[in-house]
Amino acid sequence: MIMSFLKTCTIYTSDEPCPMCSSAIYWSGLGKLTYGLSKGGYYDVVGRDNPDWVFEMSAREVLKSGKRKVEVTGPFLESEVVELHRR
Repeated sequence: MIMSFLKTCTIYTSDEPCPMCSSAIYWSGLGKLTYGLSKGGYYDVVGRDNPDWVFEMSAREVLKSGKRKVEVTGPFLESEVVELHRR
């Protein structure tokens, strides 16, 4: 019963989730992801200098690799989210 409810829920994030977070979204059973700043936009702000933090696989790629559909929308309001990272 809870899984059928979660399929109707949306998670909203300021940034495009990393692969591990995208996987957690998938495994939690949520039906939709909406995010503000794209992964590329995030790296444009914080840099790509630390190889431990740079992982180029998008949330869409991760979520498409599962058998259950998770709708992904975004990016939205990128310039506003960029300003949050610059503060």
